[in-house]
Amino acid sequence: MEDVAKPVGLEKRGDVYEVRRRVPKDLVEYIGKKVIRRSLKTSNHKEACRLRDHEWLAITAELDQKRREMLQEQAEQKTIIKLEDIPDSEIKGLAFAWLDDVSRSSDQREAKNTKMLDDFDLEQAELETRMEEAELKEAVKKNDFFHVRSIVSSLLKRKNISHDPKTQAYKVLCKFLNRAMLE
Repeated sequence: MEDVAKPVGLEKRGDVYEVRRRVPKDLVEYIGKKVIRRSLKTSNHKEACRLRDHEWLAITAELDQKRREMLQEQAEQKTIIKLEDIPDSEIKGLAFAWLDDVSRSSDQREAKNTKMLDDFDLEQAELETRMEEAELKEAVKKNDFFHVRSIVSSLLKRKNISHDPKTQAYKVLCKFLNRAMLE
């Protein structure tokens, strides 16, 4: 029998050929395995050699995609900041920056809506605003952050800041936001 060069990664398992490819070291932990095996579903050697090339390229493309995903996740993890690591002065700045953004968009909406409101509607809106302000003042006195929890969560998510609602830093941010809303 003549010696024929065996294509890299082509192995016979029982009667069926398969492709066996090592996972690059930098991807082993991310993918969770050291070797990728794919059945070629044929016992014919020539057919297996032809299919091996196609499967090898497909595995290469998958590994490249996994590497891009891994690098993207690593980049995102590096940019995540823990709220606990931010000094109180910067936390206060976050709260007031949020308030500035909200005020600007609110002023624009209010300018549009005011043109359409009559005196009664304006009085109702002013009354509702005073009631909300009274609730916020009461919340600040009691250190009750119910009104701002969803605002804080969405603000931190947009800024890519991780947080734990049980930490002191989270409570400080809620307190600053409550106060910022009153000012």
